[in-house]
Amino acid sequence: MTKDKKIKKSSWKGWVIALSIILAIVLTFVIIGAVNNYAPRENYYGNGTVWATTDSFDTYYEKMPTLVFDEDRDLRIMQIADPQLKFGSFTSDKNTFDLLNKAIDQLQPDICVVTGDLTLSIFAKSAVKYFADFMEKKQVYWAFTYGNHDSEMSLSKYRHAELLSNYEYCLFDGGPSNIKGESNYFVKVVDKNDNLLYALSLIDSNMYPDTKDDLFEMKYDEIQIEQAEWYAWNIAGLKTKNANVQSAMFMHIPLKEMAYLYNSSLDEVLNAPYCTGVVSELPWDDNGTEVPGIYYQGGTGGQAMYDAIVANNCTKGVFFGHDHINTFRGISDEGILLAYGRNCGYHTYPFFETQGQSKLLEGIFESLFGYTGASMYLDQWVDEYGNALGKGVSMIE
Repeated sequence: MTKDKKIKKSSWKGWVIALSIILAIVLTFVIIGAVNNYAPRENYYGNGTVWATTDSFDTYYEKMPTLVFDEDRDLRIMQIADPQLKFGSFTSDKNTFDLLNKAIDQLQPDICVVTGDLTLSIFAKSAVKYFADFMEKKQVYWAFTYGNHDSEMSLSKYRHAELLSNYEYCLFDGGPSNIKGESNYFVKVVDKNDNLLYALSLIDSNMYPDTKDDLFEMKYDEIQIEQAEWYAWNIAGLKTKNANVQSAMFMHIPLKEMAYLYNSSLDEVLNAPYCTGVVSELPWDDNGTEVPGIYYQGGTGGQAMYDAIVANNCTKGVFFGHDHINTFRGISDEGILLAYGRNCGYHTYPFFETQGQSKLLEGIFESLFGYTGASMYLDQWVDEYGNALGKGVSMIE
């Protein structure tokens, strides 16, 4: 009897110890998450500045992140879409970094642009730091705009900005604090004499609506009208430095015009001629109407942004991430290239996406826009039909 009591008492102690360890681990993650998600105030954090249309553009231009490019060739931009890093240094992240390492070495970009979802992790801080350290070692400049997952778990946008400010090769700016989004900024490309050559526009496409009618609805936030106004103000200012300057725009969630273009390419009457690639994401329901798998942002702000792009005749291509399996790209009626970047993350879908594409249209995109859609592969995996799997990066020249 005494022996049985001792066994029961020992078993009880074991459960208490195990439960204490679990609670300690949970509490640790709660504290880490609370620290990393701390932000000094509500609303938009940005870079602490307040923008107004009456501001001096010269003052703004001087502080704009700058890439010095003094080569007798085209500027090479690599789009890195949706790595969704979990840890950085191991698991499938290692495959992603092997891919990026090979892509950078072989394609030699002058700048890389991460179009959001750099991470999707409760260890976001260590994953972002690992990526930033990697780019520092490669000595390649890079820019970054937020996706819907980057600050979803354990690293606020404010803490992102604090971390990224420590890196020489990261050309990041939180953007004005009085407009929606916390990665609205331009990178100016200049020669050694500080003459403006080109510009990159990065736009925060935001995350999720502040309120939802249905907790489980698949709905994303949208660009706001003030972001479009801020973009147009910048373009007007850049034209005072170079009247013929051109630019490219990068954001995470596609504009609704991407869906219009895709639907036109399917319409037997409209049949948009300069389109290629696929839309393979599952269709979704938009107020009772089935919509092909382009998970765009809606609202008046996105339309205002596209209208500003067309009206200002400066941005010739807009590049998106977000929909991992989609490789669709094409030229709109207004002459704007709209393109998905190839997904590069081995920690996320697609796991069996192929890369069939029209060589004729690829030639048109390359000659008109310098967009090659170049794909680099960790290894030449093939599907059951012998098609190479489509993890990769996209190049714009």
